[in-house]
Amino acid sequence: MKQYVELRDYQLVSSYGGVGSIIETLSGALLVLSFDQWLFYRFSIEKADAEDLKKVSVDDPRLIARIRHDFPNLEHLIQIPENTLERGGTRVAKRDNIVSAAHFPTWFYCPKCNNFMEIARWNEAWKAIQPRNYDRDKHYTSCPFCSSFTGKRTRLVDLEQVRFIQISEKGDIRDFPWREWFDNVVQSSECASHRLKYKPSPFSENFESIHISCQDCKKATTLRGIFSYPPNSEFRTVLRSSNNVYFPRIISSILIPGAPENVAEDDNMFKHEEFEQIVSMVSEGDYHDEDLYLKRAGKYGDIQVVAIRDMTMSSVLCSYTRGLPLSTGKCYVNGRSKHVTKWNEWTKYLPAVKSAGEGFLLIFNDILIKEWFNLNKDKNRFMNAIIRTLSEADKSFYGTAQTITKNYDGAKLIILHTLSHLLMKQLEYTCGYPATSLNERVYTSGDGQAGIMIYSITGSEGSYGGLVGEAESGALSLLFENAITSAKFCRSDPVCYESGSVCFSCSLIPETSCEMSNRYLDRSLVVDPDYGFWEQLKTCFPQVT
Repeated sequence: MKQYVELRDYQLVSSYGGVGSIIETLSGALLVLSFDQWLFYRFSIEKADAEDLKKVSVDDPRLIARIRHDFPNLEHLIQIPENTLERGGTRVAKRDNIVSAAHFPTWFYCPKCNNFMEIARWNEAWKAIQPRNYDRDKHYTSCPFCSSFTGKRTRLVDLEQVRFIQISEKGDIRDFPWREWFDNVVQSSECASHRLKYKPSPFSENFESIHISCQDCKKATTLRGIFSYPPNSEFRTVLRSSNNVYFPRIISSILIPGAPENVAEDDNMFKHEEFEQIVSMVSEGDYHDEDLYLKRAGKYGDIQVVAIRDMTMSSVLCSYTRGLPLSTGKCYVNGRSKHVTKWNEWTKYLPAVKSAGEGFLLIFNDILIKEWFNLNKDKNRFMNAIIRTLSEADKSFYGTAQTITKNYDGAKLIILHTLSHLLMKQLEYTCGYPATSLNERVYTSGDGQAGIMIYSITGSEGSYGGLVGEAESGALSLLFENAITSAKFCRSDPVCYESGSVCFSCSLIPETSCEMSNRYLDRSLVVDPDYGFWEQLKTCFPQVT
């Protein structure tokens, strides 16, 4: 097998990748180890002096100031290293830039002989059965019993990795306890340690068609009931690819030259400060700096458009959870979060990425949204849609619905977030960017103004000026009109419209592109002929009927 796997830096600070995440590769599923266990950390960080640390750090004083509210000893945000493979994956270009990971789950089975054991035992088997062909520096994911070596010809039988793992809402992760579970199910007292076989059916993929047996005691069972084992435990069984296995706590910031470092601790206010600074910078004209290029691109009624020709986005991985995401503005929560280094909140370093990008910002006069809310707040269907959407989002965070007290703030969040998604889906056709290459920032805190930023960063399939061109083309009204027209006709209607008004056909986007994990969305609040925001919004575009 290949000793190394190539990953891009932004894959290691993302919704699906980072410290503690399981990354699927051609060499199997890998668990990314803690930051202090990376070879990169040992070679480039651990013994580096101040000058060397500065070279590998993300310089964003405003972001560092925000994170120091939770990590008081923080000194540097360390840029994830870039690396490339050489010699077919047997070597790396930069030995010092290695991100360390291990196979997980560690249990593999052979599809030919059905032997089933941990990767460490497979390596021991290689050493015992194929001593002439064994290399202690390799991690074998092929079967030594079934692989053959005839002269110069090698035939390897690749092992299959199991799909089942266990997680807890304390952030822990472990292999499914196969021997313990088997012993508990078959009630065998004949084996001290079972030598298991794993045999799936070639005709079916249900759990009852997968048979587990012991070579010694000859007992056997199926995987029926595996998701309820063990009972009354903090651990639960899930598939390694499940969405709830990993929820990173990532904080992002746009690099704003000269921005004050006395920043808010709350995430919403931190973003609001960023928004207010950008609005202030373009209040008297265009702004151009080495790290940020803002160009006023027009005004449509109560909507101002700012083209972001160049920007620098910094993102840092602070912690992660399993089972449920964090619902607070904190970087971590004791008892639920797992830290990315062994020093926990006292760490001096956190992994980060810094990327260039482009996009546009829509600045809404808050009056526009307030007028729409006040016109419709006494309509039962309108308020029911808001309360349902907020409750369902809270349920996914807290596990139970919370009391809704700020109806207007909730309505503003939903309407701006839904509009952001509808525009991104339309931009796929207008600019040709896939939705996975687009990102959003929704600004809702404070009074007076609100905003939607849609942007693309270097390294994704965008960043070629298409978003800037769209903002500067003067055709924003057409973009809105086409987005709303598409949203009115979902392929899953009427089921979609009657059960929350969101699905991937109309308003959901890849979760890597959504800053709220596809929550706080309701298409009906935009397009409904009785209370939809579009009736108010299209007054900004007189040519639209």
